Parts: sequence; structure tokens; C-alpha cells
Amino acid sequence: MNRLADILSRVEQFVELRKKEGGGFGATPNLPATVEDTYHALRILDSISSVSKTVFSRQTRRWPELSSFLHSFLKKDLELGARGVFQLFWCMKYCRALPPERQVLAVIGRKILDRPGRENLYFALRTMLEVLESTPGREAILPGTPPAEPIFEGILRKRMMDLYLDRHLGWGKIPAGEAAAWFRLCQNPDGGFGFMPGTTSYIENCHYGLSSLALLDSAPADKAACQNFIMGCRTRSGGFSRNSSAAPFLDATWHAVRGLLILKTL
Repeated sequence: MNRLADILSRVEQFVELRKKEGGGFGATPNLPATVEDTYHALRILDSISSVSKTVFSRQTRRWPELSSFLHSFLKKDLELGARGVFQLFWCMKYCRALPPERQVLAVIGRKILDRPGRENLYFALRTMLEVLESTPGREAILPGTPPAEPIFEGILRKRMMDLYLDRHLGWGKIPAGEAAAWFRLCQNPDGGFGFMPGTTSYIENCHYGLSSLALLDSAPADKAACQNFIMGCRTRSGGFSRNSSAAPFLDATWHAVRGLLILKTL
């Protein structure tokens, strides 16, 4: 981890090459900006700025074209799914362009919670907690009891969402020991995490697995091997890929950066 500052400096250069003059970030230097890529870029920059205050990170937060780019999606009546709505509002908060709380709550109710399900509820709650940073009106728009569908089942990402909902909504239906044991079993001999025990390792599963274990006050069976797997996904460009043989993209780089920073705390 002693090379973390150098690694993040290269990552920042990787992100900067994907910045678009008209606002936002694209998956590659030649592709147009999207909300999803912009979200991953800003999450990376926000994480870097928490470790090392860099000029690009500070300037981007005040970049006026970014605010205009994000607001253009509101004018389109949010042609986005639950995850996209959360990502958009998180980005708007980052660049200090968040609409009034009542508008955010209205969008959550209209665009997310009118479609029941684990993922919609998960991103609605994350918008409440991470974007609004408060719970006003939460009881009116979020259910106080678990959904009818079973919780803590399926692949790693779904179980991560179940755990997040269970802990933050106070359901108390997922035993910590059982959950921690399952996530630890998802770590492979190569150090990475699979979609479930015994499946291929990918960088996003490392992020989801580590964040879940951190929420449970637990840690992976082999922290050093996990770090080695993540670093093995680093490319010559400074960005990260899903595994050691894939191309680097902003989403994989965000998962890698977050995974490395979580490992420092476990």
C-alpha cells in the first residue's frame, strides 16, 4: 500500500483523458459522456481527493460544463433507471448543483419506488442517505418492513444490496456471522471474489465483497491476496480492468480504487 499515492496519481491521469469539453466523462477518450461514466469518474476523483488533494480533483468540482451536462438529464425527464437516478443525483451533489430536496424526493417516488423490487429500493435508500444525507420524509416513501421476496439470496451483488437494506432499514433479518461467512467464501485462491463461491474473480465483486465485509465488521480471509488480485488488474494506462486480461474502463477503475481504500481500513 506504500505505493498508493503513485497509483492514484496515475489513475487521475487516466480519468482526466476521459473528460469531455461539453461536460461529463466517457468510457474512453473517443466515446461521448454518459451519466454512468461520469459517476464513476467523479467517485474516483472524490476518493483520490480524500487521500491526496489534487488540482484536477478540486477543479472538476467547480467545472460549470459538468453542471450543465447533468441538468440536461433532468430536462429529459430522467430517461434513467433506478441506478442512473442515484448516479445522477450523486454527481449533481458533487458539483454543487443538486436540485431542492423536494424535487429529489419527488423523483425518487416517481421514477424508483413506483417499481417495487430490491434494486429500486436499494438505490432509493442510497439516494436518501448519500445524496440528501438525511431522512426527512423517509418513512413516507420507504417501507418499514422487508419486502415479500426473500432476502440474502442470489449472487454477490444482490446479497450486498440485501445486507445494505437490512442494516440501514433496521430489519435485522440477516445474521452477521452467516453473511460474513458467505462473503468470505466468495474469495478465490487468486485473491479476488467471484459472483458466488467457486466462480471466476472480477474486480467489481472485490468491491462489493469488501464493502459488505466492512459493513459486517469483518475482513476477507486473505487481505494480501485480495490486494494482489486488484493490483493485477492494473494496466499500463493507469486504469484498471475487470481482470488481468481485460481492457481498462472507468467502472472497473472505480471498483479497484474503492477496493484498495477499503482494504486499508480492514
